[in-house]
Amino acid sequence: MKSKALSIVVLLLAVVLFGLLFVNHRQEQRQTAYMQQLQKEAAPYKQEINDIRSELAQKQHAINIKEDASGILFGFVPASADDFAEIDKLAAEHSITPVILLDCSQKKEQLAQILEKAVAKDYEVVLAGLQIDESILQTADEMKDLLAQMDDTKRPAFLLRNKVNTEETRNLLNEHGYTELILYDASLQAGMQENGKPYICYGFFKQPVYYPDYISQVVTAHTMMLASFDFSTIQSGTLQISDVERFMTLADDRKAANELRYVDLNSAFQAVADQNATQQERQESYEKYEAEQEKRIQELEEKISEIYSRWDEY
Repeated sequence: MKSKALSIVVLLLAVVLFGLLFVNHRQEQRQTAYMQQLQKEAAPYKQEINDIRSELAQKQHAINIKEDASGILFGFVPASADDFAEIDKLAAEHSITPVILLDCSQKKEQLAQILEKAVAKDYEVVLAGLQIDESILQTADEMKDLLAQMDDTKRPAFLLRNKVNTEETRNLLNEHGYTELILYDASLQAGMQENGKPYICYGFFKQPVYYPDYISQVVTAHTMMLASFDFSTIQSGTLQISDVERFMTLADDRKAANELRYVDLNSAFQAVADQNATQQERQESYEKYEAEQEKRIQELEEKISEIYSRWDEY
């Protein structure tokens, strides 16, 4: 009798337990279904937020893409006026206007002869110095004045070598009237100075094995660069004229493919200034659009919060 009563009690407890489990399971099913309903209701708002953020990221990325074709100039540092024979030959073969770099550490008489030939051939002129001191600046100023006497339409830029590229030196050059600078940048980027003046980059190329990489970098960087060759390096045997010709042939190929264009100094500096202005306008437009979209995202997040708040009331 006791055994039968115990069996009945166990059976009843099992039924109660099963009932509780069943009720709990149904409750969980209802909760899951309700949460899925809330998630389904919130999904379009979440998707719209994701779409907005993706669009903003694409627009921000587009601002930084430089659409102008890459530009290159070819600069030469003559050791003497005799080097113009080779420079003229390169200019004729590759249809370029050479940029003559006056190394202001050279003797003034020698520089004057080089400058006279450059002006006679209507080549462009850039002043430069391996270091910056009063002597270099005095020579540079004299060459600038001499150039103005020969051709008052030309205003030389100054190539500032990397090891002396400091704020103090840039300010000093600015005081001497050199506002357009050619600066070294490892990534070959041109840009704007703190005073709002554009600068272009330069490279002195001495190792022919890297020439294809240099040309590719100029193209992919969408930059304005002065590719420079020093005739003292050529005379020492470190570099051959054939190496310079090879570099220029590689550039010619990219030019023929419309990936690279040959520019003069004025257009190079202007292109950098225009690009900067374009990017600034894009950035301002983007920031206005971004503010509007952030307001929309906030509205959507509030709707999502409102939907999920019903869970607390469930």
